[in-house]
Amino acid sequence: MRVLLVPPTHHYKSPEPLSLSDFPSGFAYLAASLKGHEVIGFSPNNIKGYPSSKIMLQAELSKKIQETQPDLIGFGGLCTDYAFLKDASAITRSVSKSPIVLGGQIVTNDP
Repeated sequence: MRVLLVPPTHHYKSPEPLSLSDFPSGFAYLAASLKGHEVIGFSPNNIKGYPSSKIMLQAELSKKIQETQPDLIGFGGLCTDYAFLKDASAITRSVSKSPIVLGGQIVTNDP
């Protein structure tokens, strides 16, 4: 199975959504636990040249999904990443019928 993991863009709603952080460790743990599957990591952080984060996400995520044809797409984040997760899910659904799995504290904080 081919799995695409996409962490949230930091400061998604700000004019300069750039981050100095690396790929989040939680996504690395997931990738390691998916031994035997092809895992593709795609970090939309620090991609420049677009007028907004949403336009960048639309272009880059769509391209990555079409390029890799994943069987499963994973997103995650905190409640502060809601706008990113909502947009990323809608973009994904517009170009792919692959299942979307959402994780992180936005969905696991409450029982």
